[in-house]
Amino acid sequence: MLSKLPDTLEFWHFGDSDPEGFDILRDLRERTRRPFRSLHTNWRPAANSPALEAAEERLVNKLLKSPVMQSEREALNALLSARKLGSFEQESLGRPTQREWPFYS
Repeated sequence: MLSKLPDTLEFWHFGDSDPEGFDILRDLRERTRRPFRSLHTNWRPAANSPALEAAEERLVNKLLKSPVMQSEREALNALLSARKLGSFEQESLGRPTQREWPFYS
């Protein structure tokens, strides 16, 4: 389906900012060869955040080495440095407003 869309469209990934969410973004970029940009995937602290598991740390390190994930390096390094998932679910951001979302016009 994505291959049938014009190259002039903007492609956005609104996924969670946990290791698996970032890996989905990596996979989208690699499989589709489309310039997906991440939306609101910053590491956000959370008081009761679970610690990163060893497998999640390995995945973050793998993502940091991926050429297609260079624009997310800061967020990935923050995640790795904190060693906690933080507030990673996009639903926690609440209802979007026009000025926060690039595709509202």
